[in-house]
Amino acid sequence: AAIAIDEVGIFNRELLSTEIQDIYNAGSAGRCNIVSTSRTLTVSMAGNGIGGVGSTPPGIACGMDCSEVYDLGTVVMLMPGPDAGSNFSGWSGDADCLDGMVTMDTDKNCIATFTKPTLTVSMNGNGIGGIGSTPSGIACGMDCSEVYDLGTVVMLMPGSDAGSNFSGWSGDADCLD
Repeated sequence: AAIAIDEVGIFNRELLSTEIQDIYNAGSAGRCNIVSTSRTLTVSMAGNGIGGVGSTPPGIACGMDCSEVYDLGTVVMLMPGPDAGSNFSGWSGDADCLDGMVTMDTDKNCIATFTKPTLTVSMNGNGIGGIGSTPSGIACGMDCSEVYDLGTVVMLMPGSDAGSNFSGWSGDADCLD
């Protein structure tokens, strides 16, 4: 039998492998219990847009470094930065991520969504025709939807087949001109 010299568990003989395993497994009973004082924050990006995410305190520079270990209890402010032509749409992931202020009480996974606007056109009526665009992307009759950079001015060009007439635009206010 082993003689415990103190609560750390120093023994006066070599332990058998089964005894070592028993001591290791006793961690939840108060022995060999190691408490981590750090938590990992991982950021990922979603959507059809482009951007990056930084943090205060520093550590996240997502686009290049999307994971960082912080001390337990640290409050991390995530700062999205959409590239030109993209828009930051919001946070998702763990519930604590939704406002961009993350308290590191457990490992956290946050998702930043960056989007570009999608222009969708449709044709109504009983005539036959199509719609093209400048810049290219819309060739409605076959492809009636396209993602463009935020702020892009798209000129839609209707074309009607013989016996049909283009009668005008409807839809969102910006579509009427």
